[in-house]
Amino acid sequence: MTGRIAGTLVALSLAACGEKLTAPGDCPGLCPSDNLVVVDTVIEARLDSTYTGFVEAGEGQRLLVSTGAAGGRRIGIARFTRREDSVSVRDTLFPYVVDSVILGVTVQGRDRAAAGLALEIFQLPATVAVDSTTTFAEVNAALTPTRLIATVPLADTLTNGSVRVFLSGADLARIVFGPADDNVLRLAYRLTSAQPTGILLASSGQGLAGPSFVTWLRVARPDTTVVRSLPRIVQFDSFVDETPLGTPSPDVTTVGGSPSSRALLRFDLPPRIRDSSQIIRATLQLVPLAPIVALAGDSAQLDVRGIFSDLGPKSPRISTSTSLLLTEELTPGATDTVFVEVTPIARLWHAENRPPTAFFLAVGREAGTFTFAQFGSSRSPAGRPTLRITYVLPYPFEAQ
Repeated sequence: MTGRIAGTLVALSLAACGEKLTAPGDCPGLCPSDNLVVVDTVIEARLDSTYTGFVEAGEGQRLLVSTGAAGGRRIGIARFTRREDSVSVRDTLFPYVVDSVILGVTVQGRDRAAAGLALEIFQLPATVAVDSTTTFAEVNAALTPTRLIATVPLADTLTNGSVRVFLSGADLARIVFGPADDNVLRLAYRLTSAQPTGILLASSGQGLAGPSFVTWLRVARPDTTVVRSLPRIVQFDSFVDETPLGTPSPDVTTVGGSPSSRALLRFDLPPRIRDSSQIIRATLQLVPLAPIVALAGDSAQLDVRGIFSDLGPKSPRISTSTSLLLTEELTPGATDTVFVEVTPIARLWHAENRPPTAFFLAVGREAGTFTFAQFGSSRSPAGRPTLRITYVLPYPFEAQ
């Protein structure tokens, strides 16, 4: 009974607000209007900045190896720690005989339409340093038939998995250490194919999935022979590019590549939107200035985040929630406008501690993907980045 009475009172109250009663006190002095004002507007970026070099080639989690696809030829390289001349068994050093060697890499992506691929593994001479200064030209010149350790066919069905080379007996002569090598193994990984394509290999940044070099030894002791493994840790791994991208134009908003580029887009919101409206929807619109470079089969993804404060390339990004890490797939060769729904970020601009009205752009897996995209900037004569906002003005109240 009490519930019915309460419901009746609420119904009468709502009905009273809809009437224009002349008797004072029967209706609130102000009643809400029936009309909401919804506005749709497009705002151009005020300023944008591209920053390059925060993630260098090889510092990502994957190594790029290609035969000319997605920008050019690339060769993977790795240098391992020194293999000692003796090993310790129960605190005593003993010489050893090499029983076998296992070399390995892990494929983490490829173009599934490309068939007949093979991975060539070469031993590089000590004259090739295998460090951040190593160039494509010096690596490529060292890849002679006499330095070829193995050619491993990659099954057409292999899209993710380990590739191993086992050497024993006479095959051990394919890895030879000279005085200059000092028992340090330096390797190069080159892809062969009938068409331009590429593969993604796990780097040492992924731990055991990265390039590997394990030696199995036989240690002769007075009373027995001990067989044990001697894994070598990767000291450096990366890839060298025949046609490095160089520094992108300051008049272009660039993301991706290696070394990787990232960008900040800044917008000025009119006070009407920022101070006294409710954002219903916000869409970031980016216009490619050239076809998007990517490898079919690679995860070509654009990441968009808000920032806590504008500190340029080191701006702290808002990433406390997966709902605030917004992504959009980038299609290889596409030139159509890229639309990213950024409503969750835009709504933060009404919070008490308002973050900057800006977006941080990067590709997923910086310096570990073939993806490279160039969009119009705030200084472009055409194709400028824009933010389309749909918002509601404050609810209007009017006297009845």
